[in-house]
Amino acid sequence: MTTTTSGEAGPGTAGSAAAVPADERAASAVTDDLPGGALTAEEAWDVLTVLDSGTARGGDVGEAVLAAVSALAGATAEVWRAALRERCMVVPCWANPHALTDLGRTPGEVLFAGRAVPGDPLDVYVDVDAWLWLQERTLIGPEARGPVNLVAHVPQVPWPFATAGLTHAARWADELDSADPDVVLAAVDALNAAASAVRRKAATVP
Repeated sequence: MTTTTSGEAGPGTAGSAAAVPADERAASAVTDDLPGGALTAEEAWDVLTVLDSGTARGGDVGEAVLAAVSALAGATAEVWRAALRERCMVVPCWANPHALTDLGRTPGEVLFAGRAVPGDPLDVYVDVDAWLWLQERTLIGPEARGPVNLVAHVPQVPWPFATAGLTHAARWADELDSADPDVVLAAVDALNAAASAVRRKAATVP
């Protein structure tokens, strides 16, 4: 079973610069130069919250997050992935198809379950405490018996939404990892449009 953070390479490649595509390494360098430096897990989720709210006022969100949103406006898919990668541990898995059928139907069982695109693996968000339980119930370990049909997302902060489910910006962030280039392009366009709107509002705030 392969464990990564969002957008990172799996075991056997981690820590090897040669194994990371040049565009991904360049994107990481760009995000290191964001106002306040590379985003933490909490800041990455805060960026998505700002994009959804469309606000130029921070409230509980720090000025560094608002500055990062403005800096990301117009960014490439690689830069967006690098900026948001710390928000979750991401684990591509093969899961028992029978278990997938019922997954998420019990209230409180998972934080969110759904597909960004029909035919894509099932995206499942679970908290850290539920992660081991999910593995025991549905997942096959390193001896995976088939292609990836489930991608587990384990947020590195307490669930940042008031209810189960993902916001638009969080779904766009997930769609950056789609195998369909048209889906990736649409996600980048949506993220950039939202970030540009926030930047325009920020410019008018006294």
